[in-house]
Amino acid sequence: MLAIALLVGGYLYLRLDDEVRRYAENLLADHYSELDVKLGSAHFETGRGVVLRDLVISDRDRFGHTIAIAEVPEMQLLGPFDTESLLAGQSRVERIRIRSARIEAVRATDGQWNLSRLFPPPSMGGKPADIELVGAIVTLTDNCNGECSPVTLREVSLGCRCMEYSPDDPTQRTFRITGSVGGELAESFTFDSTADTGAGIVEGSIKIDGLDLGSTAANSLRQHVPQLARVSEVSGKANLNISGRVEPNQPPTWNVDYQLIGARVVLAGVPRPVTNITGQGTASNTQLRIVQASANLGEASLSLAVDRRGWSPNAQMAFRARAEQLTIDSNFEKLLPDSALEAWHRFEPRGLVSAEIAGQFDGKQWIPNVTVDCQKVSFIDREKFNYRLTEGKGKLVVTDKNDGSGPAMEIQNLTALLDLKPVTLNGRFTGFACPGQCAPSDDAPKPLGWLAVSAKRIPITDSLVDAIDPAEHKVRRIVDSLGVEGHISIDWKYERDQPIGEPHTTTDLTFHDARVRFEKFRYPLDHIEGTAHESDGDWSFTNLVSKQPDTPMVVQASGTCSKQPDGLYVLQLRFEGEQLPLDDTLLHSLPPAHQDAWRAVNPLSGRVNFVARIAHRLQTDSAPNIYLEIQPIDNLVFIEPQAFPYRLEKLQGSFVVINNTVTFNGLRGQHGQTMFETDGSWVPNDKGGWQLEFRNLNVDRLSANYELKEAAASSIGKVMDYLKPSGTFSIHNGILRFSRESAGSTQVTSDWKVSLGLQQNNLELGLPLRSVTGIVHLAGHHEGSLRFTTGRLELDSVFWNNMQFTQVRGPLYVDAYECWLGRGAEERINQLTGRTSQLQRIEANLYGGKLAFDSHVPMETGKFYTFNFDLDDCDLQRLSTDYLGGSVELSGTMSGQATLQGMGRSLDLLRGGGRVTVRDAQLYELPVMARMLKVLRNRVPDKTAFNGIDAQFKIDGQLIRFSELSLLGDALSLYGQGTTTFDRQLDLKFYSTVGRNDFNIPLLRSMIGQASANLLLIKVTGPAENAQVERAPLPAVNELMEQLGGENVATPPTQRGFWTR
Repeated sequence: MLAIALLVGGYLYLRLDDEVRRYAENLLADHYSELDVKLGSAHFETGRGVVLRDLVISDRDRFGHTIAIAEVPEMQLLGPFDTESLLAGQSRVERIRIRSARIEAVRATDGQWNLSRLFPPPSMGGKPADIELVGAIVTLTDNCNGECSPVTLREVSLGCRCMEYSPDDPTQRTFRITGSVGGELAESFTFDSTADTGAGIVEGSIKIDGLDLGSTAANSLRQHVPQLARVSEVSGKANLNISGRVEPNQPPTWNVDYQLIGARVVLAGVPRPVTNITGQGTASNTQLRIVQASANLGEASLSLAVDRRGWSPNAQMAFRARAEQLTIDSNFEKLLPDSALEAWHRFEPRGLVSAEIAGQFDGKQWIPNVTVDCQKVSFIDREKFNYRLTEGKGKLVVTDKNDGSGPAMEIQNLTALLDLKPVTLNGRFTGFACPGQCAPSDDAPKPLGWLAVSAKRIPITDSLVDAIDPAEHKVRRIVDSLGVEGHISIDWKYERDQPIGEPHTTTDLTFHDARVRFEKFRYPLDHIEGTAHESDGDWSFTNLVSKQPDTPMVVQASGTCSKQPDGLYVLQLRFEGEQLPLDDTLLHSLPPAHQDAWRAVNPLSGRVNFVARIAHRLQTDSAPNIYLEIQPIDNLVFIEPQAFPYRLEKLQGSFVVINNTVTFNGLRGQHGQTMFETDGSWVPNDKGGWQLEFRNLNVDRLSANYELKEAAASSIGKVMDYLKPSGTFSIHNGILRFSRESAGSTQVTSDWKVSLGLQQNNLELGLPLRSVTGIVHLAGHHEGSLRFTTGRLELDSVFWNNMQFTQVRGPLYVDAYECWLGRGAEERINQLTGRTSQLQRIEANLYGGKLAFDSHVPMETGKFYTFNFDLDDCDLQRLSTDYLGGSVELSGTMSGQATLQGMGRSLDLLRGGGRVTVRDAQLYELPVMARMLKVLRNRVPDKTAFNGIDAQFKIDGQLIRFSELSLLGDALSLYGQGTTTFDRQLDLKFYSTVGRNDFNIPLLRSMIGQASANLLLIKVTGPAENAQVERAPLPAVNELMEQLGGENVATPPTQRGFWTR
């Protein structure tokens, strides 16, 4: 029985290992249903666990070939196992130990890793077992980059322990994973991480000491970094501290602290390696930092610092590098980006430099900042200055202000030698391609900027002139055309302001003690200092200064010579002379036509400054256009224009001659005490005639003397003879114009428009006007027998016969035969202008009243002038105060109308008549009135005696005849007639009546007046200030006595009652 029991037990024992193998294989196959799972054998040890051997988990490629993912020679499932629990499937695995596994980690072209198909592992129920991986080999293959070799990690050890577990929720687990990597990769390679399956968070760290950068694994890893594509060889050591974290819905985070020790790098195509590389820094998912790095490149020492914000293609980045004693040769070209090759090939720099380079990448473009200190360099400009300059010292600076304009390269005071002569270069270029961009094609936009080359005080030689712009020889042409002798300084400049098209070049020549002659304006120029400037074939000459020794004379010349669309060149020159004598030297520098204009203005002695401008089309027979401006100086220049022979002295202002036309601007001068200021012009015509015009004419203290009348046109002289202005007056904003139609004509036509300013002057406008203040506007024309002047009075104050008229306004017309004021003037002005404006009279204010009048005055002697006027509401109180001097007190208003005729200035030929009405008056203080009232009442008069006057009169020379002179009062009225003179000599007779005789029935009025007149007669004779008043009662008796004795006592009125019988 014992034997049978042993046989049965052995059989069951052997069958148990096989059942365990099949169970484990089926379990894994069911879990990894899309993978091939094979298990070689299994062995059960009671109380200890199960050992699985030769486990292989494989995948198939698209061709059906089997590719192993994991090959496990031995896997130990350890725990308190027994037969019953094992057969019941209730065994608990506490630890899993995997030995010498071989794992193939492959990333497919879609970016997925094949190891992801092994997760999650099969669940064994309960708390997850601890896992220990010992001596594994892990191979990493990246099919996304077919050029990269697989990376093999050897002696990989790993431990995984569940730190937190919830029986109620098996998904809530926290694992700790630790391990190391051995082999040739590093002196020490350890890692430690945790994984929270419930939260989906994985984080950990890796520490690597003594990483061998030249190992096979490191070289394979380097191939996975595109930024290191130009690195062909690396050696040295590195220390790394790596940490990271992965969680759901968040990008993974990681950080690497690194240190390089004695590294060496060989760049493809660069013959010299970068050696002795040391440095440290940090890399993470958000940045890359190189805190401090240094290296050597041949004899040069290098340093570098980098800060990069992220790993995307547009991640921002900044770096700073410095090189000391760096040798620039042909090999250096291989280190440059394609965008810099065009400038490299153009200038071909060689020599020794020190450089500091800083760069920023803002996500779109690089922002470089470079400073190159040239210590001993040579270079050439293949395009514009085909000489190699040597022994160069200076700076080359590349900056980018990050304002959208791109990087700018500046050449700062780079001094080199050209044929042992110092040459200085400065420049600036923008629009370079940034690192990483493709090399520009021939038609691609070119860098923008400029390059300046200068050399000082060198003799003019063929080799120097030909070196500038060797293709077109622009400098050669201008030097030959000027015939310049002496020394020059050269400043040449290359500019490009458009990315497409031809660049812009300029040349500046500075003359030193040179000599120049211009054919078209042969004013002598010696001892010249100045400059000539060329721009794309167009020349300009600036501040060419010629000074004559031992004289104050200075002549400056400037100008241009530019190419026109037709291919011809136009020469434009400007000359400025100071302290030049007004002699024939300047006159004979002008063409004949300009000399005619000179003689028309007729300048006399003095010194002047002048400006001349010449424009001439070269290679043609056309006459040059010449502009000449002359400015008198030191108040020594006199002129006497041929058309207006009125000598003007101490001239200031300017005379301008333009193509035969003379203009004068701001011309100020004087003639005796008279001050003139005017603008004007003299313009010839094709017939040999001319026109002389004075504009903006302002004259102060002008006297209408013989010299002015002789110089002025005859029509203006006629007006002056008529107005006979006394004293001095002014002219404001006047225009005088004189013209002659042709060369053979002797007739001069004149036009004028002036405003005469009067200040206490005397004028003759038919009547003698005194103390005239205000403005008389005059405009007129004279051509042969046609002459007229129109105008307008704007007089503030006028005195006539000691009466003051104010605010005198109205039209004026004067021609060769007559003068009109008021409506007659307005009518003739309308005829001349074609207007239909309302006829206006001359209006004035007279002692509070309004005076309106018209007049007509013949210009010929022996003819009568006429005046018609109307007066309304003249204030007697103001009249007594202003006109009578306040000797009597009057009140009331006076109105009237009158018509006057006269001849000449004498009052003896004055004729006319009119009427006067006074109302609301108080006339008792007139001496005559007072005496008359005293005679009538035999007592002192009261204020209510007379309050009105009605008068009708005629003027005969200096005699005024009153056909009616009525003194009206409420209690007493006097009716009379008689005469008076302008010197106030009275001869009047009045007849009294009681109250007002205001009856409108003529017969009744005459009878009442007749009766009153027979009662009392009053005679008033003598001067108004001391008139004699006599009373004669019973006039009828006196009449009888007159008839008997022949004595003429009184002359009865011709228009009242019985006086006419």
